[in-house]
Order: sequence, then structure tokens, then C-alpha cells
Amino acid sequence: DKVYFTFLRTRLEPIIIIILSIVMCAASFQVIFEGVRSVIEDIGYFRNVSGYAYEKPPIDINPAAISIMCITIVIKIVLSILCYRVSTPTMSALAADHRNDVVAAIVALVFGIIGSKAIDGEIEPRELSFIDPVGAIVISLYIIICRIPQIRLHILNLTGHIAPSQFLQQLTCIAFHHSSLVEIDILLPNDLHLGEAVYVDTGLEQKIGALPDVERAFVHLNCKNTNDIAIVNSTSSFCNITTDQSPR
Repeated sequence: DKVYFTFLRTRLEPIIIIILSIVMCAASFQVIFEGVRSVIEDIGYFRNVSGYAYEKPPIDINPAAISIMCITIVIKIVLSILCYRVSTPTMSALAADHRNDVVAAIVALVFGIIGSKAIDGEIEPRELSFIDPVGAIVISLYIIICRIPQIRLHILNLTGHIAPSQFLQQLTCIAFHHSSLVEIDILLPNDLHLGEAVYVDTGLEQKIGALPDVERAFVHLNCKNTNDIAIVNSTSSFCNITTDQSPR
């Protein structure tokens, strides 16, 4: 609702991305736990440990499953390319999800086929069958590695981290060279015409707002006091800084 939520409603996108990333990381940790347990059980099974009651379950990889996986990979690749063309946090997150799904599907398909053929005896040695849970562990680690930087990035953006010094110098340079009447604190003479002041305000705000790393710029004008050169109605120029979110 635009009445109750102003421009800060755009913060909902990174919040959703953070929640989704945390859920994906938690699920990946659970898969890693199950994968490690399966590998340990496979090791005990192939070593014929006495008293070790465990039967290796079959891995069913039939032509229908392979076809579905291949179609899914192609669709995910197309969706990832389409999402990458839209430069928004949500689309970047969706593109990363589709990319992760492509990697996960390829690894699962290759490792699953190898594990299935090893259990059936088509590939020697049969111990290669434990490559299936190893593939699950690899996929989960990949998802965690991709998600943690996204969580860190959006938390920094939401908490208002300071911009890099190089970017601050760039803003200072724009403010200094924008007009001869503008100082770094945007101090204007008391006798400056209102129209000229508005021109300085609007022009500087547009220039700063056009920078790729600026989400929204706010420019407030101050005036000089002829007695003590103090700033009246002191408000400093500031801008909300955001960082590029393509997964990378």
C-alpha cells in the first residue's frame, strides 16, 4: 500500500531474498548431513563390516527421468538468460536461482547415472555408487557458497553501509564542478534568486541520481549567514547507496 509504505517498500525485495537465501542454506545443510550419512553407510556396506545391517538402495535413473532432467536444464537456461536482462534485485535473484538449478540438475544427472550404473555392475568398481550422495553434497555446498554473499550484500544495503571512498570522491567532484555557486556542502548566497537555487538543486540531484550506484538522491540547499557564516536550516546532502546485485 503506497499510503502506508512510501519508497522504502522497495526494501521488501531484498528482505524476501534474504529470507529465501537463509531457507535455501538451511535446506542445503540438511542435504549435506544426509549425504554424509549415506556415504558413511555406503563405506560400511562395501567393507562388509560385521554387524552392519544396511542394504544399498537402488538408484532408478530411467530414460524418462533423463529426458525430464534434460528438458528442465534447457528451460532453466532460457529463464536465467531472460532474468539476467532485467536489472532488478528480484530478477537478479531469480536468475541466480535458475543458474543454480541448472548446475544442480547437471551434477545430479551425471552423478546419478554413474551411481546407477555402478550399482547395476555396468561400471566398475561398484564402490562408485556412493558418488550419488557425494553429488548431493557438492550441489549443496555450491548453493551455500552462492547464497552467503547474497545475504551479506543485502544486509549491508538494508543497514545503510557507508559508500566506498572512491565513490564519495566522485560525488564530491560532481558537486564541486556542477556550478560555481555550489560548494561541497551546497552553500548558496542569501541573495541568490529562488529560480537559480532550484536549478542548482534539481540539476545536482539529477546528476547524482543518474549514477549507477545511487538508488535515490536527496539534495538540500543551505544558505550563508552574513554575520558568522553559519549555516541556516542546516541539513546535509545525502543519498541512499546501493550495490549491484547480479549473482554472481
